[in-house]
Amino acid sequence: MSRVDYKQPWDHSELIQILSFINTHFDLWYKNLYLACVKSKEAIETTRDIKSIYGKVLRMIRAVEYYLKTGKKTRDLIIWKDKRIYDVLEKICRKFIEKKSMENQGIDSVERRRSSRRRNAETEGDTRDTISFNGDVVMNKRVKITR
Repeated sequence: MSRVDYKQPWDHSELIQILSFINTHFDLWYKNLYLACVKSKEAIETTRDIKSIYGKVLRMIRAVEYYLKTGKKTRDLIIWKDKRIYDVLEKICRKFIEKKSMENQGIDSVERRRSSRRRNAETEGDTRDTISFNGDVVMNKRVKITR
C-alpha cells in the first residue's frame, strides 16, 4: 500500500513568522522573493519546503494587493480570519506599491527627459522663426521646415 501525502494546514504562528521575516527583510524580498523564502525557512526552521513557502506567500500577497486595489476579498480565508496576518501582509503590499511607484516616477522622469531631448533634436537645425500677429501682440513660433 502506498503512502498518500496530505496537505499540512498552515499554522497561524508559522505564517506570521514567515511574513514578519519578509516584512523585516523587505529589500531582499523585493529583489528576489525566492531567496527571501529560503532565508525565512532557515530563520524559523520550518519543515515546509521552499516551494510551498514561496507559493503560499505569493498567493497571500497577491490576494491582499488585489483587495487593496479593488476592495474585493479572495478565497484565501486565513488572511481574513487572522488580523495579525492581514496586518503584516498589508505592510508588505504597501511597501511594494510605494517602491514600485517610486521606480515608475524615476522611469517617468527619465522618459520625459528623453522625449524632451528627442523633440528638441527634431526641431533644431531645420527651423526658422516666423512671426504671426494677433491683434497688438507679436508671437514668435518655431516651425519645422520640411523639404
